Amino acid sequence: LDCEAQIEIQGLMRNVKCGIDSFHFPSDRVGYALGYSYDATAVYVARTEDGGGGRKVGAGLPGETRREGHVFFTDENTGFIRVQSGKFFATSDGGKTWRGLTGTDGNGRPEIKFADREVGWSVSPYGPFNYTFDGGRRWAVRVPDSDQQRGVDLFSALDHQQRR
Repeated sequence: LDCEAQIEIQGLMRNVKCGIDSFHFPSDRVGYALGYSYDATAVYVARTEDGGGGRKVGAGLPGETRREGHVFFTDENTGFIRVQSGKFFATSDGGKTWRGLTGTDGNGRPEIKFADREVGWSVSPYGPFNYTFDGGRRWAVRVPDSDQQRGVDLFSALDHQQRR
């Protein structure tokens, strides 16, 4: 999806062309989109409070670039993003501020999902499997044992199992 946004870059507001990689709605009315800028080095998160009719761009993450990031919120204020570089970020204020998370690792086409408010995981077909059992306060990393385990789309396999 293409869009335009106004984001803060090095203390200045700029209008930029952007794209949206991922979105998630933790409730019927509140949703988040993770996007990137075509003409600036930044990743940003937009929030809607009316089911997607309007959106407000929240904090940007300067220096983070490229596509293929992922966003997931466990409630209307607590959320996580993973960018293509493998870095994880978390918010507890609805995306107004983000903090980097330690103990995480990964790269390329990341996805984040939570089974409930405590148990979550992030999988990339190109790298480690990250998981948490405490709502994202601490993350553990498991590196695939072999090249055969790399490239497996775990989420598609799980979705397929749930449809059966």
